[in-house]
Amino acid sequence: MLRIFPVLSLMGCLLMSGQSLAADDYSSLRKKLASQFPALAKATIKPTPSPWLVQVEFGSDIAYATKDGKFLLLGELINVESRANLTKLEQERLQSSENKQIAAIMAGLKDDTMIVMGPRQAKVTMTVFTDVDCTYCARFHLDVPELNRNGVRVRYLLYPRAGVGSDSYRKAVAAWCAPDRVKAIGMAKAGQPIDMKTCANPVDDHMRLAEQLGVSGTPTIFLDNGRRIGGYLPARQMLVYIGIAPGGRGAGR
Repeated sequence: MLRIFPVLSLMGCLLMSGQSLAADDYSSLRKKLASQFPALAKATIKPTPSPWLVQVEFGSDIAYATKDGKFLLLGELINVESRANLTKLEQERLQSSENKQIAAIMAGLKDDTMIVMGPRQAKVTMTVFTDVDCTYCARFHLDVPELNRNGVRVRYLLYPRAGVGSDSYRKAVAAWCAPDRVKAIGMAKAGQPIDMKTCANPVDDHMRLAEQLGVSGTPTIFLDNGRRIGGYLPARQMLVYIGIAPGGRGAGR
């Protein structure tokens, strides 16, 4: 996790906290925090079991603040009596909520807006943000037949990291516009020339979705349950990782 705040000791935060805010009104606190850390402008702020600290949620990360907004803490909040890691419990809750939201997005994507490979009745569906000029994306593509044989359906979203107008972008568009998209994207990933056609295409939409989901690298893989896998694993390792025994049965985790 990126540490964007100075890390203070929990005891220091407790000793130096001052005037508190009403439990249900954190707008002024949020404004004060955002004046120094703009990333917190839309943070969710809620009470904690401690009378001195509030929880600050930004994305899937959690920090703590004194109620006067003078101090921030990045670290784990532990209930001394029960030994419960309150931070970990909250992170698990946030992750579960995020997975549900992403799963709904994945379920709403239409196959005719993606390049799809594999069985319709799949054990697991992988939706993959891919770049034709990404080395590990090329390795992943070589593994797709084995994934398909083991009941994994792969759907490509085109994400040229070099941006609109780049060579990668033009090749992504050309692959989409080819008569055989699967063949064309395989050739492009292998460094082979393809017919640089243009046509109406969803590449810009794919890039906007990548930004919405916080995708920064490729391949980034989302399972149909919303779980994110950032990066490449060889096919057999990937199958085990998602809960499918290679050559056998299983269901995605």
